Amino acid sequence: MRRIILLAPCLVLASPSAHAALEICNAAPVVASVAIGYKGAAGWMSEGWWNVPAGACENVISESLTLTHYYWRANNNASGDHWPAGRYMFCITDEAFTIVGDTACADRGYSQVGFNEIVTNGAGHHTITLTEEARRQAAYDAALGNDAGKTAADAGDGPDPKPEAEAAAAPPATARTDEVPEAMGVAHEANTMRITPAPGPGVYGEPYTMTGTFKGCIWGDTVIECRLGAEDGVELLVSTGTGVPHVAGEMLAIYADGQPMTWVGDMISDVDDLAEVTVREVIFIDEPSIANLKRNLYGAWTNEATGQMHVFDEGFFGVFSPDVEDSGYITGGTLTVSEDCGRGYDGGPYLGFTADGGDPETEDCRPLVARAPDRIGIARSGDPSTVDYFARTRP
Repeated sequence: MRRIILLAPCLVLASPSAHAALEICNAAPVVASVAIGYKGAAGWMSEGWWNVPAGACENVISESLTLTHYYWRANNNASGDHWPAGRYMFCITDEAFTIVGDTACADRGYSQVGFNEIVTNGAGHHTITLTEEARRQAAYDAALGNDAGKTAADAGDGPDPKPEAEAAAAPPATARTDEVPEAMGVAHEANTMRITPAPGPGVYGEPYTMTGTFKGCIWGDTVIECRLGAEDGVELLVSTGTGVPHVAGEMLAIYADGQPMTWVGDMISDVDDLAEVTVREVIFIDEPSIANLKRNLYGAWTNEATGQMHVFDEGFFGVFSPDVEDSGYITGGTLTVSEDCGRGYDGGPYLGFTADGGDPETEDCRPLVARAPDRIGIARSGDPSTVDYFARTRP
């Protein structure tokens, strides 16, 4: 099996400290996001998330354990599954959180999910080891409908009771690591696209830089999956909708397969010849050829001024309006994409439009003067200073 060469050395499983603590050791090849629950001075509390890289150990409580019971849950944000979880229910949310109370979660805008129980029996230190086998078994059980750690609404026989009497304790002293910016967008510079602001290298796994051929994206109801065919037969996969910031999936989704590019990001997991990754930067190897331009141009675009939808395809264009009954079709005809339409215009490439039944000799040749992943500008023939702008219409 060929493996990916990473830019950072592989991690070995090692504890950050040996003193009393609640320690999570991740022996799986993916990043684990951990939340804990406990009885605090204000009642039942839940806190998260701590990101524990593959092969590493983290103290989620960095002091001696003084309570008789603690609770924990570990999620794999890359694929949306989780390690086995019990029916001790706490409130959580996708963002970093400290939540007081374990009831009325939905009414407060949270989810209520199952945690596992730890009984300390007076011990000041406890270590939990997360294995890949346990995670896969939990995912298999969930696929069969046997997920003990599912949300409260589907908890089957109901939650397990927590102990009524418990000494109050201060919240855990260890701060959550690498909190992710809430709002992210995409910045375009020449032949590079960057997520901004983006978490630094190493937040979700080992940093990588890989070059290959883009293999396109698949749209689901809530998820976009995009792949890059990289060197040595390895494929990189980035997916949206999993809690990890994968805005790159949406910025890549407008490109068709065949475009050479370089991805820069973090390696979440690497199993056989498929590596699940985040992408924070995309570098195009060269200016897209006409063939690549066609593939990336084809699809639906909305005229920002008129609201009409324009569909471009191989040899065809169509204009549609929501104000027109039935199909909404207004007009259409033949589309050509070329470097030079023979009209003596500077720049290019050019889009040539010939209406149905029209004479190709009178083709309406328009320069493509602005080109971004989700927005294009097409100058009007005879008046190149006037530009019609179109926004990508998502599926």
